[in-house]
Amino acid sequence: MFLAAGSLLLLHGFASSRVHAVDLVNRSAADNIAALVAAGATPPTLPVEAGQAAQVIDAQGAVVAVSPGTSRTLPLVADPALAAQAGGGPRSEMVNETASTGLNRVLVRAVDRGGSTDYVVVAESLRDERATLHSLSRYVVIAAPVLLVLVAGALWLLLGRALGAVASLSRTAEEVTHPAGGVRLPLPGSHDEIRALAVTLNAMLDRLAAASAREQQFVADVAHELRSPLAAARTQLEVAQAESDETERSELLAGALQDTDRLVALVDDLLTLARMESDSQLVTAPVDLAELVPAAAAREPYVVLGDRRALSRAIDNLTANAHRHAASQVKVSLARPAPGTIEVRVDDDGPGVPVEDRQRIFERFVRLDDARARGEGGSGLGLAIARATAQAHGGSLRVDDSPLGGARFVLALPAS
Repeated sequence: MFLAAGSLLLLHGFASSRVHAVDLVNRSAADNIAALVAAGATPPTLPVEAGQAAQVIDAQGAVVAVSPGTSRTLPLVADPALAAQAGGGPRSEMVNETASTGLNRVLVRAVDRGGSTDYVVVAESLRDERATLHSLSRYVVIAAPVLLVLVAGALWLLLGRALGAVASLSRTAEEVTHPAGGVRLPLPGSHDEIRALAVTLNAMLDRLAAASAREQQFVADVAHELRSPLAAARTQLEVAQAESDETERSELLAGALQDTDRLVALVDDLLTLARMESDSQLVTAPVDLAELVPAAAAREPYVVLGDRRALSRAIDNLTANAHRHAASQVKVSLARPAPGTIEVRVDDDGPGVPVEDRQRIFERFVRLDDARARGEGGSGLGLAIARATAQAHGGSLRVDDSPLGGARFVLALPAS
């Protein structure tokens, strides 16, 4: 249907352009003849192009002058129609007599000459244009079905190839039961949007697999962290239940309470980490970091937008970590390294952090000192909470070398 409509538009445009070209030639001839008539210099033979016919007709309908091959007695246009056509544009019609018979393109121009009106009539046969249009129509009728078949074949091949790739992706997608199973979508040989879609979906499956692996590792780490204090508390309670000595029983119960406190602290840290990573409960308000770091002795306010409680806990975690590893000195300071950025720097004179471990230490339950006994090390969540807090506030947390010889933890936040 669209091909047929396009063919009709092509034919119509060609016919219109040919008729317009004829009108331009007729208008030029009519202008030249009208200028001669208005000047009173009408020649006995009117100057026209080959294939044109022209007459000058007076107000009474008598032929005054003609072009070669045109009747000197019979007007090209009947007298009643002269005035009407003079006020309009060119028309396609049959004329009374021309050198070429058939349909003509006729232009009538009125000329005022000394109080009377003469009419200049110029006509040109449309026989050649009609013959050309007929030939073109025949070619279009023959070529359109052939072109339609070629286009349909090309579309069938292209769509078949594209839909085949989509069907392959769909079949493989049905086999993906778990992102960590290793099944990935096949990449089509063509470098097109379908291949780009397959690459994007495979990247998404890789991210889901990595997230699943992290979740499994997290569950395993939590189970490991909870099992030790639970087992210790249960053992102490069982021994205390069987112990008859009140002094021994009190010590065992105190140990069980200590393990219970450790469990409570661990669960609290897990909830805090989940809150920071979701950032759905963060309170946004101006917070002066100088009030949270009194040891920094700041002389000016260091204001950021964020959750005061979360930021305070993050700084406390960094400070506690520094004290746990420092030999004798811990220093907390505030700085503006660049416009729009505020840094909280926590330095210690401990052993520092090896370069290869400076990203790993921010993961959950990672302890470089491998201290897992009660009273030694932390839960392994303090630095993870601090980093999640920084990211939830649009900032970052990194480890550098400290001027004191140990590690420098830098909490960078956007200034208010």
